[in-house]
Amino acid sequence: MNIDLRNGLKVGGHVYSVKSGGVVNERLKEGEYYARCYYSEREILVDNSRTRSVVNNSVIHEILHAIDNNFDTKLRESQIKRIANGLHQVTEQFGINFKV
Repeated sequence: MNIDLRNGLKVGGHVYSVKSGGVVNERLKEGEYYARCYYSEREILVDNSRTRSVVNNSVIHEILHAIDNNFDTKLRESQIKRIANGLHQVTEQFGINFKV
């Protein structure tokens, strides 16, 4: 099942745009990131030149950052990473892929 995020997604009632490709990929590679979440701009950037598995895990990871910021849960990076890895395992099991 493909979930198309190219038109954005809502987190806590806020619409986050999801951008990838070209300049976005280069910007992320310069910082050695697979993806980034920018709260004030309400955008998630994803390097879609990575493998499908890395893209899917990165999308989940950045969505968790957006949730953490919107709901002020104060999760540590290590907690975000572990939760993202667990959710990624479940989404892989069900064949869920994110189109960015």
